[in-house]
Amino acid sequence: GALADAEAVLGHPSAVGFAPGELLGRIARACALVALGRPADALRDCERALDLRRILGGTVEFESDLLRAHRDALAALGRTR
Repeated sequence: GALADAEAVLGHPSAVGFAPGELLGRIARACALVALGRPADALRDCERALDLRRILGGTVEFESDLLRAHRDALAALGRTR
């Protein structure tokens, strides 16, 4: 499924370049983890992906998925404003 695919990307980040591969893998895994009801795990991947986004200089592909997973993970953990 989606989680296994994301973990495969994270296991082989050199296939698409280290930082971008890790970033996309973490976004995919965070989305899968939210869908599986694991918001705390998803939040860790979101936070790492946000850090990588800053390192890479801003907007990234699938950014809307990252922001949505981040929002959903926070909401599931009761951390809304």
